[in-house]
Amino acid sequence: MPKPKHLSIALGAPFLLVVSLFLAGCTPAKTPLNIAGNTWLGYQPMYIAHGMNLCKNCEHRRVYRNEVPLNFTMLPSTSLTLRLFTTGELDGALLTLDEALNLQRRTNMDLCVAQVLSYSEGADAVLTLPNFDATQKIRFGYEQTALGGYMASRAAQVLGWSSDNIETEFVVPRAHVNALLENEIDAVVSYEPYISLLRGQGAQVVFSSADIPGEVLDVLVVTRAVWREHKPLLQWLETNFWPAGLAALSSGNEETMRWLSQQTELSSVELGRSLAGIHFITPDETQSVSLQTAVDRIGSFMQAQGRAFPAEPLTLCSEAD
Repeated sequence: MPKPKHLSIALGAPFLLVVSLFLAGCTPAKTPLNIAGNTWLGYQPMYIAHGMNLCKNCEHRRVYRNEVPLNFTMLPSTSLTLRLFTTGELDGALLTLDEALNLQRRTNMDLCVAQVLSYSEGADAVLTLPNFDATQKIRFGYEQTALGGYMASRAAQVLGWSSDNIETEFVVPRAHVNALLENEIDAVVSYEPYISLLRGQGAQVVFSSADIPGEVLDVLVVTRAVWREHKPLLQWLETNFWPAGLAALSSGNEETMRWLSQQTELSSVELGRSLAGIHFITPDETQSVSLQTAVDRIGSFMQAQGRAFPAEPLTLCSEAD
C-alpha cells in the first residue's frame, strides 16, 4: 500500500496513527518530500500554511516539474524528529541551530540550512528571585538540551557571573516554576508559559534572548543531496509557502489562532506572550541574518564544553550552489 498523500498535523493519540501511516507501506511512484519538527512556535508558519491549506493557489507544481507531494508533520519532540531524520524517513528537519550543529557533529551528515525561519527575541529567558545574590554559589537549572546550556553560558558571560561560582542542574520544563520558587535552584533558563508563571510569583527576568539577537535561530535543515534534488521546491517554500503561513499568523484572525491553540495546546494569552518573543524572518530579511556569526558563537560554546565542533561548516544550502 502506498504512503498517504498528506500527513495530518496532530498530537496525542491521533499522532500515533500519523506516525504509523508515515512509516508504513510501499514506496509510491513519486515519493513525497517529508519535513517535520516539534511543536515550537518558531516553526508554526509552515504548519499553518500546510494544515490550513493556505497555499492551495501557490501551485508549486509549476516550479517543480516532477509534481512531488509536500508533507509537513508536527511531532511531539525534537528527539523523534532527529531519529526520523537520521534514519532517512524525513527529507528535512525543523530545528534550532544548536540542535542542527549537534546533529552534524554526532552523525557527520552532509547538512546545510535550506532556510532560516525565525529567531528568539525574548522567548527564552533566565529568571531569578528578587533575593538572588550572584556573589554566592549559583545553582543554575535548565532543560537538558544544547540550547539550555547555551543560554546559561551566554547569560553568565553577559551578566558577569563567574563560571567557578556556577553549578548546573538539569530541570525538566514543567518543574521550572517549583524548582525556582522552592529554592532548589537559584536561576533557571525557561520559556513561556513558565516565564509568565514565574513572573506572576515575583521572579524577575535578568537575561533573555532579546539580549543576544540573532543567536538563537530556528532553521530548516536538509542534506546537500536533498537540496540538489529538490532545490526549486525548497526555494518555493521560502518565497511562497512560508510567507503564506506567516501572513495568516501575523493577521491574528480568529480561525488561525484557534487552529494554532489547538495544535500547541496553549491558551490565547499564552500564545500572545510567546509569539511576542519570536521574530519571524521574511524572505526580504534573509540576507540580514548572519548565520555564520551564530554558528561561530555556538561552536565556541561547544568547544568550551569539551565537544568537538563539526568538521564541515554548517552553511546555507544556497552558498554551495
